[in-house]
Amino acid sequence: MNIENTLLTNVDPALQIHSVEARHAAIVRKIGSKKPSDGAFDEPMIKEQVLATATPYLA
Repeated sequence: MNIENTLLTNVDPALQIHSVEARHAAIVRKIGSKKPSDGAFDEPMIKEQVLATATPYLA
């Protein structure tokens, strides 16, 4: 299987998980007496911010 097929195969399940996690986050915020969302978009992060956030989770 080539990389394109692998990516296409995994996109649908990943997006399903993403939407469920977004709903969970909205409920948790609502329970905490906050608006379910701060807005339609997150502030973009620069490469260094992404790496600092993700590095503890990478093997």
